[in-house]
Amino acid sequence: MIVFTLQLTSLIVVVLMSSSSSAFVFSSSNLKTAASNCNVKSANVQSKLSYKKSSDDTMESVTDDSINDAHSTLLWDSTNAVDQINDLERMNNGDDDVSVDVDTNISSTATTILPAQTIIHKHNHIIFRPTLREDALTTTTTNLNERDENMSTSETQYLQQQTALVFVPGAFLDPFQYEALALAIQEQSTHPVWIVVPKLFLNAANPLSIPYAMKECIQGLQSSGYPLQNKIFIGGHSLGGTFLPEILERLDPSDLNNIAGMILLGSFVERKHRKNKNAAYKSIPRLTVVGDLDGVVRAARIAEDIEHHVHVNVSRTEDSDEARFDHSVVMINGMNHFQLVDTNIVHTICQSRDLQPEISKEDATRSTACAIVDFVESHHTQVKDKNQKERRESLLEKIRLTEKYLEPLLEAMRLEGNYNIVTPCNLVECDVSDNEATCNKGSSWVESIQKELVPEEINEATVHDEFRRTWYINPFAKIPFYHPSVTNKGNGKVNIETVTEGIYDKFDFFIDAGFFSNTAIELRSKLNSDQAILNAIGVSIPFESNQNTCSEINQMTIQYALDHAPDIVKKRYMDQGIKLQAGVDISHNNGPSWIWSHLDFTKEGCGGTDEPCHIIDSHTMNTPLDHPVPFAGGKLYCKLLSPAKVLDWMYTDSLR
Repeated sequence: MIVFTLQLTSLIVVVLMSSSSSAFVFSSSNLKTAASNCNVKSANVQSKLSYKKSSDDTMESVTDDSINDAHSTLLWDSTNAVDQINDLERMNNGDDDVSVDVDTNISSTATTILPAQTIIHKHNHIIFRPTLREDALTTTTTNLNERDENMSTSETQYLQQQTALVFVPGAFLDPFQYEALALAIQEQSTHPVWIVVPKLFLNAANPLSIPYAMKECIQGLQSSGYPLQNKIFIGGHSLGGTFLPEILERLDPSDLNNIAGMILLGSFVERKHRKNKNAAYKSIPRLTVVGDLDGVVRAARIAEDIEHHVHVNVSRTEDSDEARFDHSVVMINGMNHFQLVDTNIVHTICQSRDLQPEISKEDATRSTACAIVDFVESHHTQVKDKNQKERRESLLEKIRLTEKYLEPLLEAMRLEGNYNIVTPCNLVECDVSDNEATCNKGSSWVESIQKELVPEEINEATVHDEFRRTWYINPFAKIPFYHPSVTNKGNGKVNIETVTEGIYDKFDFFIDAGFFSNTAIELRSKLNSDQAILNAIGVSIPFESNQNTCSEINQMTIQYALDHAPDIVKKRYMDQGIKLQAGVDISHNNGPSWIWSHLDFTKEGCGGTDEPCHIIDSHTMNTPLDHPVPFAGGKLYCKLLSPAKVLDWMYTDSLR
C-alpha cells in the first residue's frame, strides 16, 4: 500500500514535470557532414515479423540457441524470412513474445547469409539485440567462464567489443517508442551494442521501481547472451534520465565499477545532487543530449549545467578537453523534447509545452544516435582501436559548438549574478565586504547600468553592487550594505554603492525540472539619482521627476540581447518569436508599494500592428534629496529586466 501510494504521488509529479545535460548544434550543411562521419545509413525498410509464444502450448519450447540458429540462416529476402519464421512459430512454446526485425533495404541480388536483428520481449523489459557475427551467436549464450581457455583470440576480442545500454524511458512512455533510436544506435555503431529498455509500472518513471527494473534488465541481458564480464552504460530520457543520479547513489561501489558511463537525453543532473562533492555520478563519464528547441528542458538550464559540471572542471584541469570529454553536453539544432520517441505519446502538460521542431524525427533520431555512439565508443575501455580517436574528436567538436551556442546566454547569466550559478551573499552568512568571500557579491549588469547614468560632470565613478533583500530595512545597519549611496573621493571622482535583489520563479526553486525559467524574473535595483551623485561633489541641480528612465534601461537590455544572441536564435526570434518591448514607468511614492509591484507583461500588438509583443512596464520610485525620510532621498528605484531573462526568452519562451 505504501509503495502504491508513493508511485501514485510520483505519477502526479510526472504529469506536472518531465525533466530532462556538452552539445552539437547542427546547421543544414553540417548535419549532412555529421551524418556522413557517423556512417549514417539510409532509412531502412524494416519487415517486422512477430509471433507470440502460447503459454498453454504443450509443444517443445524453442531455446534461445535454436532461435539464434534460425536467425543465422535467414537470407535478406523478406518472403523467405517469413516462411522460416512461420515454421519456427509452429514449434514455439513459452511465456515470452519475440519479434524479429529483418532489414530489407538490401540489393535484390544479395545472397549473403547474415544473422537478423532481434527484439526479445520479456515480461518486464525489451532487449534490442544487435546483429552479431555468426561465430558469436552460440558463444555468447554459453557460460563464458567455462569457455575462456578454449576461446580463440578472435572470439575473445569480439566478445570484448560488445557493450550494452540499459535505457530508462520517460514518463508515460512505452519501451517500444524508443525502437527507432535503438536501431539507429546499433546501425551507426562500429561494435555490437545491446540495448535494453524496462517496462515500468504504468509506464511511470519513478525512483522506487527503476532500481529493480534496471537489475532485471541486466539479468535479462546476461541470460540472452550478453558477455557477463563486459561493462554497461546506463541512460534515460526525460524523467527517466533525471532519476539516474539518484539511483547511482544507492548502488554499492562494486556495482558502480561495472558502469562505463551515463547518458541523459532531454534531462540533466538536478541541483540537489551536485551539492554533494562525493556524489556517485561525478565519478562516471556522462553525456547529455538535448534539442535546442526543447520546450521542456530550456537552454538556460543546460547552460547552468555546463557552468557547474564542465567549466568548473576545465578551470581546475590542465587538460580542458578531458574535462569536457568526461562531462559532455550535446545540443541538436532543430530538435525538440519528444522527437526521440515514436508516435502515440500520452498527452501531458509537458508535451503541450514543447516547441515546434525544425528537423524531421528521422534526422533527430540519427543525430542523437550519432552523439551516443561517439560517447559510447570513446569510453569503451575494453576496446582500443583507431575508431576511438575519430569518435573522440567528433564528440569534442560537438561539445565546442554547443558551448559556443550557449555562451551568450551563460555570459548574460553571469552579468545578472544568477543565483543558480553562484549563491548570492545575501543568502549565506558572510560579509559582502570580505574580498575572500566565495558568494556572489552583486550584479555586474546593475553596475554597468549605474555607470551609464553617471552625469558627465563626474570624472571617474567606481560602482559596487551588493545583493541584499530590498524589503529588509535596518536603520541601524551600515548604510552601504542596505541602501544605495555616493561617496566623494576628490577630484571629481566618486564611489557609488547600489543594492539589488534578484527575483526568481518559485516553481523552479521547488521543482528543478528545467520546465520553469532559471533566470531572474526581475532585478529589484536601488540606484542613485543624478541629483545625489552630483551633490556628492558639491554640485547642486534641481530635482526632476522620473522620465521613463527605468523603461529606457529595459530597452537597452533588450538591445543587448539582440546584439549578443547567436544568429540562429535571433533569426527565430525575429521571424516567429513573440517580441519584447519596453513600455512606460509606473511611479510609486513609497518603498513597500514599489517592492511588491512587479514588471508588468502585457501582450498586445507591436507598435499598433498585429505582430504579437509583450510590452513591459517598469515600476519606479524617484526621490529628491530633501525627502522626509533621510536615507530614502536621492534614490532611483527600478524594476529591471535581466539580460539573461531576455536571452532566455529569445532562446525558448518567445517560440511557444
